[in-house]
Amino acid sequence: MKRLLFLVLVAPFLLAALPTYRPIQTCYSPSYYYPPSCHWMSALSVMGDSLELEDGAVWKTDQRALSDIFYWTSSDPLVLTQNQEWFSTFQYRLINLNTGGGVPVNLFLGPVLANSHAKFLSHFDFQQGVAFLTDGTRWEICPRDYSKFYQWILDDCILIGSNSGWESTYDCILINSNMNHFVRARQY
Repeated sequence: MKRLLFLVLVAPFLLAALPTYRPIQTCYSPSYYYPPSCHWMSALSVMGDSLELEDGAVWKTDQRALSDIFYWTSSDPLVLTQNQEWFSTFQYRLINLNTGGGVPVNLFLGPVLANSHAKFLSHFDFQQGVAFLTDGTRWEICPRDYSKFYQWILDDCILIGSNSGWESTYDCILINSNMNHFVRARQY
C-alpha cells in the first residue's frame, strides 16, 4: 500500500521529467497552379517537325529550333503567344517556362473534340464583347478585335495563349482553331 501511495505522489514528477512528444514538422511546398494560358506537350514527332499539346492540337514547328524541342519534357509548362519575329512564316510562338526557350509554331490540327482539355465557345455577347467557354470561364474581348470576334460561332474550338503584343491590359489571346486567328482578351 505504501508503494502505491508513493507512486501516486511521485508519478506527476516522474512524468514531468520525461521528454514531451513533439510531432516532427514537415515542410510541404505549396501546390502550384498555372494560368489558363499554360499547356503541356503530350507528344513529339520523331522528326521534331510537329508536337502535340495536352488538348490534342498539333503544331508545326520551325525546323531551325529542333535542338531546343528535343530537351523539353511533358512536365514543362508551355505558353502560346504571338510570334514577334520579323519576316517569319510562323504566326505563334511556344515558350517553355522552365527553360525559357521558345520555338515558332503554326497550328496544323485543332484540338481533339472528345479531349477533356479542349475548350469550346459555349455562348457569347457580341454587344458587350464577352465570350464564354465550356470550362466556365468568361473573357472580355479587346474592342480592336471585335471584327474577328464577330466571325465566331458557337462550338468553335478555342485555345488560350498569352498576349505578348499590343493592348497589354488584355493579357491573354483566344485562338479560334476553326478560323486560325486570335483575339486579345482578359478573363474576368
